[in-house]
Amino acid sequence: MSPVFSCPPEQYFSLIEPGTILYFVNDEADSPESHPHIVILKDTSNKYLLCMCTSRVTRRMEIFEKLEKDFATLVIIQPDGSNGLTKETAVDCNNYFHLPESILFDKFTNGVLSTKGTLQPEYLEQIINGLLLSDEIEGEIKELLNLYYSKS
Repeated sequence: MSPVFSCPPEQYFSLIEPGTILYFVNDEADSPESHPHIVILKDTSNKYLLCMCTSRVTRRMEIFEKLEKDFATLVIIQPDGSNGLTKETAVDCNNYFHLPESILFDKFTNGVLSTKGTLQPEYLEQIINGLLLSDEIEGEIKELLNLYYSKS
């Protein structure tokens, strides 16, 4: 577990920033298992834009091929000492979750959300670009990304 996990919830959430990798069961996903989720941003309404990861990289690539999806919207992340991932991991930038902080806060206080690590900036940039390139991401989300990342 990350050392930040032992701090009070308010402090924990103040430390979450884009690129933080959270690990939890996402009730909005099709999987009952815990998965890493990459924080893309926190908006002004205290909702987190997240992308869920999978270690089934080959399977995800097969799906992209079969459905003729743009491979620029699939980001492959290698494990390293800072991201906390143990396997090669795929992020499908055609999907995202926009979850209120209250849901993540409840998971944290119930001990079912933890921090894996932090993504290298290059990977975060690839994911943001993938989200912006995707035909499946709504204009409202793309506007949010452009607004948030144009400040940087």
